[in-house]
Amino acid sequence: MLTEFQQGRHVRPDTDRQQVANDMLAHALIGNWDVTGMYNDNALILPDGSISYVDVGGAGPYRAQGAPKGDAWNKYVNETETLRRRKPDWYGGVTDEDIQQQYNRMGGQYGLLTGLSAIQNPDTRDMMQQRIMNLQPWLG
Repeated sequence: MLTEFQQGRHVRPDTDRQQVANDMLAHALIGNWDVTGMYNDNALILPDGSISYVDVGGAGPYRAQGAPKGDAWNKYVNETETLRRRKPDWYGGVTDEDIQQQYNRMGGQYGLLTGLSAIQNPDTRDMMQQRIMNLQPWLG
């Protein structure tokens, strides 16, 4: 519904791939399996050129249509790999070094853990903390 209220256009792989790729770690961390949507309609390029992710319903413990992710929502941020294998290929060119830069841009472990205070559900907050802590050995 937010799409109807924001001015902008849907993201397109031919022109917006790099912008979407720059946000990959954030979406992997929250488990947003449906970043761009089936028809690239979950993200808009706003008139100022920034991206607005208008539907993150596929994040956390539930899939986009509401079914539980079950054991696939766990303490490991496997989405750093699964998103790179998805079609259309939004993230295929994202390297581990790119992910490290995104992590640093978000303030590293300290910055990410600080943001957890905004999450009200204790189970979700705990899982996010575990996911952040499991990034540390991999990203440093």
